[in-house]
Amino acid sequence: IPQRITPGSPITAFGSLDVYSTVVYGRGAAFLMAVEEMTGKADAFLRAYCDQYAFQRANRQDFTALLNSVTGSDLLPLMTDYLDTLMQ
Repeated sequence: IPQRITPGSPITAFGSLDVYSTVVYGRGAAFLMAVEEMTGKADAFLRAYCDQYAFQRANRQDFTALLNSVTGSDLLPLMTDYLDTLMQ
């Protein structure tokens, strides 16, 4: 797995589904667990996300705006820690 890839990388950065799965699933799930622990609203966010973006494209700004709206918190720093920071 190239070191430059994080779970927040564009989908085109992942060379295969195997690389995507390895990088994204664990840290993405950990991010949602952290959202739940901090706000208690991870399920509410996921429902709102599905209601609003089912079968549509959503960009990162859409994701972040909805997350912050549903949770009532600015979770961009948390997203950066979980999704954009390279793990050594």
